[in-house]
Amino acid sequence: MRADTGRMLWIRSLVYVAGEQIPYFWPMRTFIHHNPLHGFEALEFDEAVREGCALFGAQSYLSRARYQHYLARGKVDTGCLRREIGALLEDAGEVLGRPLADWVYAELTAQAEPLRWADRLLCIEAGDVAAVLRGAAPPQRALSREAVLRHMEARFLQGTPLYEVVDRLFGTQLGAELDELVIKSCLDFFDEGQSVWSMPEREQGFFRAWRELALRNGRLFLRGLHLREVMGDAETPEQVIAHVLAMLGIPEPLWQGYLRREIARLHGWAGFIRWRSAARHYHWAQRHPADLVEFVAVRLLFSAALLRASARRGLPADYPGLRAWMEAEPEALFLRDELYGRTVVPALAGRVERALDRARPAEIEALFGEYVDRKRMLEGQAIAARLEQLGERLGCAGELARLPATDLGRLLRALDEVERKEGRCWLQAMEAHAIDGLLQRVAPAAREDRDKRPFAQALFCIDTRSERIRRQLEAAGDYQTFGIAGFFGVPFGFIEIGKGSEAHLCPALLTPRNLVMEMPGFEYRDEAAVTALGKAVHELKESILTPFVTVEAIGLLFGFDMIGKTLFAVSPDDSRHHLSGIYLESDGERMRMVATDGHRLCKVERELGAAPTLERGVIIPRKGVAEIRRLLESAQETADLGLTADTIFVRARDVVLSVKLVDAQFPPYDQVIPKGADKSITAPRQALLDTLKRVEILREVHERARRVV
Repeated sequence: MRADTGRMLWIRSLVYVAGEQIPYFWPMRTFIHHNPLHGFEALEFDEAVREGCALFGAQSYLSRARYQHYLARGKVDTGCLRREIGALLEDAGEVLGRPLADWVYAELTAQAEPLRWADRLLCIEAGDVAAVLRGAAPPQRALSREAVLRHMEARFLQGTPLYEVVDRLFGTQLGAELDELVIKSCLDFFDEGQSVWSMPEREQGFFRAWRELALRNGRLFLRGLHLREVMGDAETPEQVIAHVLAMLGIPEPLWQGYLRREIARLHGWAGFIRWRSAARHYHWAQRHPADLVEFVAVRLLFSAALLRASARRGLPADYPGLRAWMEAEPEALFLRDELYGRTVVPALAGRVERALDRARPAEIEALFGEYVDRKRMLEGQAIAARLEQLGERLGCAGELARLPATDLGRLLRALDEVERKEGRCWLQAMEAHAIDGLLQRVAPAAREDRDKRPFAQALFCIDTRSERIRRQLEAAGDYQTFGIAGFFGVPFGFIEIGKGSEAHLCPALLTPRNLVMEMPGFEYRDEAAVTALGKAVHELKESILTPFVTVEAIGLLFGFDMIGKTLFAVSPDDSRHHLSGIYLESDGERMRMVATDGHRLCKVERELGAAPTLERGVIIPRKGVAEIRRLLESAQETADLGLTADTIFVRARDVVLSVKLVDAQFPPYDQVIPKGADKSITAPRQALLDTLKRVEILREVHERARRVV
């Protein structure tokens, strides 16, 4: 194996592993369709939730204020909540004669916002809070450059995408602009036949089709995105990924984590592309192939181009440049993080912004020392006020002033430890309340509001289909029913007649093993139904009061000519309803049939003399057209054609066929057909056909187009 081939396979494996934690959010046929933590199932639940939140930028639990709202409504088991807190603080000791668990419980149930003590440790310590509680100011001390640098390196140089760091420190919007460019590229390629103007060369794959357009896109160049310069000599998606990551200065051991963050930024698109590339029988994946490697290559190229454009304004364009700037100006780094992270002291916000704009080192250094002292004082006062409120709830507010700094530090660390896991504590307490309430109602003991026990109790799945049964059972006698989450049935897949996809008739978490297909019973003939339908067609034909028109059409002409010349151009994709049939329209003298699949269009007109005038055209579905053609082929003389608002009827001899029309708007095909042409070519039919047959032998299997020169 060549070294280049081995490296390309290594890059592909990196992307594949990095994308393993991105769930398949596709196809979306049910409301609860997939588990967003599917890629973290090897971890413990708490760790999986924590990792998923960090990767996707999500909120795993409700806010504390929402839980307090449920607590006030009696939906939280307070005993369970205390037990969960005690389990987290086992052997933690006491503060001022009260267990630390009591302090934490008072904090969780009384304060709507978490304290977040650990996030404040860069500027403040427990001794500063103790000084404020005693009525003194926190002792002044300098915040070292090394401490600032270590704190910022841990935040920004551990796999965070570079454009996110630049946005946080310089107030730019590179991440939003990058997402917009990538989404636009995905919409152009993955339109699945919905666009009027489709991206060319999509048969070659996502990256190649995008590259051919992007390198010629003048608007991108005018925006300063010089993609050709960024791409260099890289040609394949794997080469682009390796080239861009090396250009950004990311060490190879960190590539996989960096790629995971890039993929997760647009995890909806990434999940769709993962599913699409693995769906071997998906029509559009076969016609327009794409995978996650191509998606990552496009995203990295755009991100590198945006960073280079911002570098012209003096911003870092790679990680070595970012690190050098951080080491040279840690004071400016700290103030920028405060200002653009929206944690700046309001009274000093204007001075901080002006100092950063002027970029004078002496001014920034002087402001840095003043800012740290002011922030330390304000945060010390805020934390002291919170602790005094807790002391009042516990009856020991006046004793906090004599609390040693070591004990105060234990209290603050205990609050921070539980705050990081409080969501699970609240959830367990709410579930305990719900479970206890259900068990009490289902218990065989008589309820207080009843004279005797019910005759029977029944449990039903929470489903609209079982609601009628529940109510009917309760109305029939002394029965008590409960709705619970569950599934009491046989899961199976169902394929409706005329549909190409399977619908799972079961909860989203189950995968059915049984498949039921709807098939027409041709051996069964309901004579009464056919007679009634024929009578209805005859009455509608003779009536002038109904919106029904009937024409006498020559069966052979209608069947073999018009249908035969348009049926081949109908789109095979049932999801594109507006193109999945033949469009029929008539102006009273001429009848037209039009069909297109988005790539080719066929239009046939015939003069029928006394043809009806249709106010608007109708779309006959592809399978319905095939059945109509089969029926008309057997017609010896004439056939009756009837139309209502949503159905077409065809009667030939003693057979009446009804076909449901497609409820969609056919595209304006006249706008596609050129009104005039300045060039025309005339070629012998047989010679042209022979030439095409010879070319067909030499073409590649995956190629569909032929070039005429």
